[in-house]
Amino acid sequence: MVLRKLDVLHLFGSLTSAEFVKKGKPDPAIYYQAAEKLGTNPKDCIVVEDSYTGMLAAKNAGMTVVAFTNGNKEIDFEIADYKIDSFEDNEFELVELN
Repeated sequence: MVLRKLDVLHLFGSLTSAEFVKKGKPDPAIYYQAAEKLGTNPKDCIVVEDSYTGMLAAKNAGMTVVAFTNGNKEIDFEIADYKIDSFEDNEFELVELN
């Protein structure tokens, strides 16, 4: 519904959400399903996440994780492979964590 209202639904090749899997994050099921819908191997996927349980789910799926911190100091982002602090001005710097 949100993607339709924003008129961006046509930009996505496939969609998945928590309502389509039995277990929620940190279980990797949603990320496995997304990779399957895209016809790709999970290890070839990059996930941008802003929550610890989301990062953990993506890591459990064997995916590369980019933490979007948005200035949040309360979440431990160290399990991510990279981090981005902001998307402002369409410029960002990936910081390798591991």
